[in-house]
Amino acid sequence: MERRIKTEKGEVLYISQTTRLGHDVMDKKDPRAKEKIWVLHNTEGPALISGGKKEYYFWGIYQGNNIEVMKDFRRNHNGLPPAKNPLFKTRL
Repeated sequence: MERRIKTEKGEVLYISQTTRLGHDVMDKKDPRAKEKIWVLHNTEGPALISGGKKEYYFWGIYQGNNIEVMKDFRRNHNGLPPAKNPLFKTRL
């Protein structure tokens, strides 16, 4: 699930929901590992726009503050994710 939020300060945030595992919990046996959290994430552009300053994030990890980051991300991406790939669909 993704959302676009505008704060009272005028900042625009693009956030996406994910699990804690890999962010602040590294052990998959931890009871908090499957809790849902919101992180900055936008593959189409900046995830944080504040006073003309743009910052790019990928699943909550800061990637930089120029458009070259997203160009590199798109250039290095191969194939479809499993959810959209017809090879991974099961027949009932």
